[in-house]
Amino acid sequence: MTHAKINVGVTLTHATGLRKIDTDRPGLAAAAVTGWQMLLSGGDAYLKSDHGLKNRAPGMTEKDTMPVPGASVFPATRSIPTTNHPSIFCPLDGSISDHTVPFTMNPDAWTFLAVIHMPTAAAVREILVPRPNPSSGQLAPRVGFNTSGHLKLFEGVNSSTICEDTSGQYQDEAVLIMATFSTGQGYSLRRNGVQVANAAATGAMDQVTIGLFGTFAGYIGHMGILSKDLAAAGNETDLLVIEDWLIGKYGLT
Repeated sequence: MTHAKINVGVTLTHATGLRKIDTDRPGLAAAAVTGWQMLLSGGDAYLKSDHGLKNRAPGMTEKDTMPVPGASVFPATRSIPTTNHPSIFCPLDGSISDHTVPFTMNPDAWTFLAVIHMPTAAAVREILVPRPNPSSGQLAPRVGFNTSGHLKLFEGVNSSTICEDTSGQYQDEAVLIMATFSTGQGYSLRRNGVQVANAAATGAMDQVTIGLFGTFAGYIGHMGILSKDLAAAGNETDLLVIEDWLIGKYGLT
């Protein structure tokens, strides 16, 4: 008779050839960070029967499910190029319309993050957009890429830029992008754990209802929103935990 003992003190009989259970300790640490409003992941495990995407943020329930992106987005298990990680796939022609989410962002502080793989395209690609569109001069969360592939944070309408990374590469490779805001810290853009652009705040957000996907084309691994500014003083540990988790998971440099 063969026995295998597990460290919780349970003895199993005929326990040969047991499957290995991998514990994602960095992921568990990231889940313990307070302030999560949304966490989406690619893969069938997070796809609801109505083709909506499960919101994996701690404390969220089934009624907080993400909207249905449309059949053309899936299969959600399509792998990010050069990796075995499943993705939320958006058509390469950028034809997916954005979808309003069932919560509002914090007008005084927020963080948006995503692991993306975006093919080269001479077109504006937006991944987080305010809905409905704000008036000129109004502040609202808006993140995307210009025709040169530069990561940008817009004022509200996409004709007014707050800050932009003109040197980083965001096309044809997997990248962790992060945009943060707070009335005290201002705006920042981060690429693979490094700040690449920043700007001072001019006030709180005028509009905080948002849509996802926008005109983005390509692959999204994880996408998240928090109700606090991870780049602000006092949140250094939380920032490091989340960035280390995703950079390590996707093998980013």
